[in-house]
Amino acid sequence: MKWMRGLLGLCWLVLLSGSALAAEPGKVEGKLIVDGKELKLNSVVSFLKEDFGKKYTTVVLTEKPVPAKAVQEDKLYQLAYSKEIQGIRLRFDDQGKFIGVIVYHPAFDGPSTEYQGFADFTKTRFDASVIQGKVSMDHQDFGEHSIHLEATFSAPVPKP
Repeated sequence: MKWMRGLLGLCWLVLLSGSALAAEPGKVEGKLIVDGKELKLNSVVSFLKEDFGKKYTTVVLTEKPVPAKAVQEDKLYQLAYSKEIQGIRLRFDDQGKFIGVIVYHPAFDGPSTEYQGFADFTKTRFDASVIQGKVSMDHQDFGEHSIHLEATFSAPVPKP
């Protein structure tokens, strides 16, 4: 009977560790201001994603933690449309090159378009285990929205 409890405990440990590899928390300090409304960025999660045969590291900085299931099933867009998450999504290629940023804010009807070339990212570290740096952006979105972003973060790079 003891061995069954031990086996059950081991199974739970394996299940929990598998989900931790899919989305890992880190540290963030920063703010996102859209149309004069400030949002403090308190939570960061990173995960790997493949689009059109290319692999990307995605880092999401938000006001409150993103549910792990939403990250694993890539339901960030649904959460943005329902205004359940607010923050930004950063995308990096498999070489660590910054691609762009998407804004999740109630001012948009769901997520914004991906801003490529409008945000600056200063990398302090990007290796097999950690991505860290500073992202900033001052942008007038086609005359509709003003966006100001300043954030410093560190996030584990999930294992494939």
